[in-house]
Amino acid sequence: MPATSRKRNKGKDRKAKKLEKDRVRINQLWRGLIRGDQHKGTTIQCHHGLVIEPMSDSHPVSIFMDAFFTNWHDKQIYVLEILKDLFPSHHGVYSSDEYRNMAIKIFTRMSY
Repeated sequence: MPATSRKRNKGKDRKAKKLEKDRVRINQLWRGLIRGDQHKGTTIQCHHGLVIEPMSDSHPVSIFMDAFFTNWHDKQIYVLEILKDLFPSHHGVYSSDEYRNMAIKIFTRMSY
């Protein structure tokens, strides 16, 4: 039993490391898009004049954006379906005017 348990734990550790690596990659992607970093050889510029304050990784909008892009990458489904699926788990972003407007600014800034 201990050998099986050790193997199971190693598998869980590998899966957790992979999920964290994917989360960091996705977080860097959307943050790069709003900063105007180079992406695939072109620089993304925002001509909307929106200012987005930096936020920590634990900010509700940051967590929402991570979940949005993770679902978009994993499931390859329509944006409206993703937003509908995320509504129950990220109700605070939808119910707060400040957070909702911040998320809208992020999406607007990404569109070029």
